[in-house]
Amino acid sequence: MVEVKEFLVEGEVRLKDGWKKFKVKRRGIKEEDVKEKVYSDMGGRFKVKRSAVKIYKVQALEGEEVVEDAA
Repeated sequence: MVEVKEFLVEGEVRLKDGWKKFKVKRRGIKEEDVKEKVYSDMGGRFKVKRSAVKIYKVQALEGEEVVEDAA
């Protein structure tokens, strides 16, 4: 059975007034799936192309890190 993990993604998105940093949590099976979801979400939210989104770090969260934001 495949395990779904939670990932923390850090990066920047280019807006009209410059680059804006972001940190988002996404669930996925693989790191590549999570990156695709972030590109899609940021493009939809800010109406930018994938080239205007830079992902610097994708980190799998474990144990207590996942539970922290549940409350």
